[in-house]
Amino acid sequence: MKKSERTKKRILENAMSIFSKKGYDGTTTKEIAEASDVSEGTVFKYYVSKKNLMISGILKFLSNFGYKLFIKSLEEILEKSDDLSFNEILKKIIMNRKKLADDYSHYLIVLLTEYKNHSEIQELFKNEFEEDVKAIFDKLINIGIKKNVITDQTNSYIFIRNMLGSFIMLLSNHYYLNQWSSGLTFEEEVDIVIEQLINGLK
Repeated sequence: MKKSERTKKRILENAMSIFSKKGYDGTTTKEIAEASDVSEGTVFKYYVSKKNLMISGILKFLSNFGYKLFIKSLEEILEKSDDLSFNEILKKIIMNRKKLADDYSHYLIVLLTEYKNHSEIQELFKNEFEEDVKAIFDKLINIGIKKNVITDQTNSYIFIRNMLGSFIMLLSNHYYLNQWSSGLTFEEEVDIVIEQLINGLK
C-alpha cells in the first residue's frame, strides 16, 4: 500500500473512531488531523469536507462488509434453526450482532447515530439492504408461528420494533451507558430480555 493510501486510511479510521465517541457535530477536522498526525490541510486533500469524510467511512463499511454482516450471517442462523427453540434462535441472533458490534463498533455507532441525519446513508441502506432485511424478519416471524411461540395474528412490524429496541438498548448499555448495570453478564441479560419479550412481564 502506498504512503498516500495509508495516510488516507489512517485519517478515515481515526475520524470514525472520534465520530463514534463525540458525535459528528461534536468532532472537528482539527481533532481528526491531530489524531492522524497530519495537517488539517491534508485531511481536506483526501476528503473535501467533514461530511464527505463521515459519509465515505459509512459507505466503505456498508460496501465492503454490509451484505456479509447484516444479511448473510442472519440467513445462516435461520437456515440452521430447525432443532432450536425460538428463544435460542433469538439469542443466536443477538450474540451474532454483539460480535458484529465488537468487531466494527466505530462504524456501527456512527451508522446508527447519523442515519437519520444523512439522506446518502438512508438511500444506500434502503437500496442495498431493505428488502433483504424485511425478508429475514418475515422468515423469523414465520419460524415463531411454526414453533407455536407467536400467533399468526401478531403484528410483525411491532414485534420486530420491540425486539430491535430491546436489543439496541442492551448493546448501548453494555458498551456506553453502564450506569444501568444489572450486575449480570451480557449473555445473562440476553436470556432475560428474550424471556420478557416472548412471555411478557406477567
